[in-house]
Amino acid sequence: SEDGSICVHNIRSGEFIRSLHIDAATGEVRESCARDAISVKLLEIHFNGSFVAHLVDGSLHVISLNGESLCNKDLGEGLNAMVICPDSEILVTGGELGCARIYSLHDLRLQCTVDVESHGDITSLAVASTESQLLCIGSDDGMLSIVHASREDSKG
Repeated sequence: SEDGSICVHNIRSGEFIRSLHIDAATGEVRESCARDAISVKLLEIHFNGSFVAHLVDGSLHVISLNGESLCNKDLGEGLNAMVICPDSEILVTGGELGCARIYSLHDLRLQCTVDVESHGDITSLAVASTESQLLCIGSDDGMLSIVHASREDSKG
């Protein structure tokens, strides 16, 4: 949201539970809305209840539903897309630098980089899980790149 609010609702009833924001001065997660919050650009939720917020300042934050900051990282780029792999603890991001970056969700440690910079900004990402993992990367010039990794490769 533009005002930096991340609103948490009960999935069954829709009842409002809490509002969180990232404080602009300290970078800490705080409960309730505040004027000093950083705007949220992208948000992804993991099946375990944690979520990842990408802010307009280029930072990435992994936050629990109760508002605990689990980890954060300054990416140094604006993201256009991010996706959490459904069968794992992996976050994939893509943005203005033309690289898909694969991070460990629990500590945001960079695992791998897929460079498609020659096709411009990354505009979209999708992950398909079958016997192997497929990463689909949409680029600014209309190119769709498909990256394949077998389960054996990803156990590495």
